[in-house]
Amino acid sequence: MTDRIRKTALQAIMAERWAITEPGLRTILAIANREGDLDALKAKLGEELPGTRQVEMRGNVAVVPISGPIFRYANLFTEFSGATSLGLLTLDFQKALQEKSVKSILLWPDSPGGQVNGTNEYSDMVYQARKIKPVYAYVGGTAASAAYWDISGCQEIIVDETACLGSIGVVATYQDDSKAKAAEGIETIEIVSSASPNKRPDLKTEEGRSLIKAEVDALADVFIAKVAKHRGVSDERVRSEFGQGGVFIGADAVDAGLADRIGSFEEVVETMQQKFGGKTTVGFSAHKTIITGGNTMDLKEMKEKYPEQCAALVAEGHKTGHAEGLAAGITAEVERVKAVRAALIPGHEELIEALAADGKTTGAEAALAVNQAENQLRQTTHKKIVAEAPKAPNAAEPGDDDAEARETQENVSGLVSGMNKG
Repeated sequence: MTDRIRKTALQAIMAERWAITEPGLRTILAIANREGDLDALKAKLGEELPGTRQVEMRGNVAVVPISGPIFRYANLFTEFSGATSLGLLTLDFQKALQEKSVKSILLWPDSPGGQVNGTNEYSDMVYQARKIKPVYAYVGGTAASAAYWDISGCQEIIVDETACLGSIGVVATYQDDSKAKAAEGIETIEIVSSASPNKRPDLKTEEGRSLIKAEVDALADVFIAKVAKHRGVSDERVRSEFGQGGVFIGADAVDAGLADRIGSFEEVVETMQQKFGGKTTVGFSAHKTIITGGNTMDLKEMKEKYPEQCAALVAEGHKTGHAEGLAAGITAEVERVKAVRAALIPGHEELIEALAADGKTTGAEAALAVNQAENQLRQTTHKKIVAEAPKAPNAAEPGDDDAEARETQENVSGLVSGMNKG
């Protein structure tokens, strides 16, 4: 039944003439050629990620759209004009980041930009999220100004040949309606506090405009610095080679450094599904070899080829704690410390505590170290006692003093002998 339906669908597609892009036709063919697999159908058509407003699941890839002008908060304008609210966008992104079924995230902007307010925070969030899951961006239309700022934190930006990227900079606009109000007999009077002369700059003067320009420049500096950090280049390169407020198309954006490669949306989704979503077996051999998905590579090669994934594994290891291994490690360390402290000889408490705290000395090693220290101490004490002991007089006939000297010498010899036996 399934084969017949698939064959009929393919015949119908082949009989038609299409005015459609190649990726679009490829998607239709892929859906028609599916093997009755509902999951495969969902992977092609996409389905909504529960708990989000606009995130679409393509298999294990969460596609997060950023469309239209960007605003900090949701309002009637964003609701009915197709604009994007950073507040809602952030919630969607965080949900995708937390959802276990999501293996990677693809930002999909088509936006001329928007408000500076909130954009920097969102961009930083995307950049930090790379430590948890792979985050890519695909631009088929426009990612300008704030929209480019938003996606600059992605670890890879792929673009269509006709995509438009850039417009790095900040703009402030003011409308002078004083003449229109004057014609209507409306006069606005403002009284500004004496300590705040710059609160209402006169934009008709060079001095007033320079104050606003300084504010805009400061915001642009932040924009440029973050793009430089996220793209791994210098501030100076962003200032001189990233368009100076202009835009780049497709391959020119790649050449300039704003994007990483040319590609199509469906190709990017499919690549991410295969690269990050499959069931991968990870193991270590005696030769420190890592086996992933049937392919073998050593640890060094994996770190070089997949640095983000290695970092994610480390982060996940720290996060989950590997409870059993952690408990075993704690138990072993407690036993080690006990063994070290059991080797204590009075007078060497400081040495024992230092060995217990170094995290590596065993009980046997501690016993050896303490015995050596004790022997050294005894030898030093022996020499000191002998050096300080009174000498016998040289008189020919022994007297009381001679007897006392001999007794002292005998006592010293007995003490030393007892120490050596101990």
